[in-house]
Amino acid sequence: MWAVAGALLAAFVLLSVAGALAGPHLHVGAAIAGVAAAVALLVVALAEANGDLAWALFGIDLAASAAIGLSAWNGLRHLHHLGDRALEAAPPPPGLVGCLGEAVSALGPEGIVRVRGEQWTAVSMNGRAPARARVQVIGVDGLRLQVWNEETGTNGLPAPDWPNDGQEVSP
Repeated sequence: MWAVAGALLAAFVLLSVAGALAGPHLHVGAAIAGVAAAVALLVVALAEANGDLAWALFGIDLAASAAIGLSAWNGLRHLHHLGDRALEAAPPPPGLVGCLGEAVSALGPEGIVRVRGEQWTAVSMNGRAPARARVQVIGVDGLRLQVWNEETGTNGLPAPDWPNDGQEVSP
């Protein structure tokens, strides 16, 4: 019976960790495995004359299962409250399209830009851009800005002799 209790405790721990990464649905499975482990530990504690370890594990498992179960209930309640909005992508930040900014690092074509005083991950849609190049936001893809290299003379073409190529701009 110790083997059964151990296997159920292992399932409880694995599902708890997976639930922390994947969401409250796995926490429900963890709570069920924890309650099953508690039952197995209770049987072991009652069957053995010296079941101090089983009683200690039973108490710990019961408290942990209750905590994980409450976490699952709260997470599922929150998801139910959000409904279909929980699956929608976050809207792009308002008003960034059309704004001018500066490349903090060289965009080759990905890098960091500063727009409205905030740093963003960006991808240059017309090729490479050197650090300190002036860029314009032409789109937003999640939390990544799509920018157009406005630097005169570069036209987004690779040029190995650009100053500050690959270096970050100090704030």
